[in-house]
Amino acid sequence: MADHGTFYWNELSTTDIEGAKAFNGSLGGWSFSEMPMANGAAVLMAPFDVPGVGRICTLRDPQGAEISIMTPAAKE
Repeated sequence: MADHGTFYWNELSTTDIEGAKAFNGSLGGWSFSEMPMANGAAVLMAPFDVPGVGRICTLRDPQGAEISIMTPAAKE
């Protein structure tokens, strides 16, 4: 286990990668490096619509984990 106050895992989802790097780098003097990943989930069930429920699909990641994701239907 890392010492108290030490980051040992950090994730951020953003659409402004360069802005996030600039902001977070200025806070702690951090630097950043690319981490290549073998993205590429297999589509087990292509996206489809369920009326009144939403849009659903099922994926399998490269390690074999499966996940179904859904975007809910708009509220009427």
